[in-house]
Amino acid sequence: MREFGEKIKRLRLAKKISRSEFCGDESELSIRQLIRIENGESRPTLTKLKYIAERLGG
Repeated sequence: MREFGEKIKRLRLAKKISRSEFCGDESELSIRQLIRIENGESRPTLTKLKYIAERLGG
C-alpha cells in the first residue's frame, strides 16, 4: 500500500498541488486522511479513490 500512496503523492506534487488545495473544503477527503494514504498507513475507500483520481486528472 505504501507504493500506491507514494505514487499519489508524486502525481500530486508533479501537478504542484498542495495537500490543502487537493482536499479543498475536506468534505470528500481530509488532509489527515490524505497524509495517511500517502504514507501507506490507510487504504482509501472507493469513494475517496474516485475523488483522488478526479483531482489528479484521471
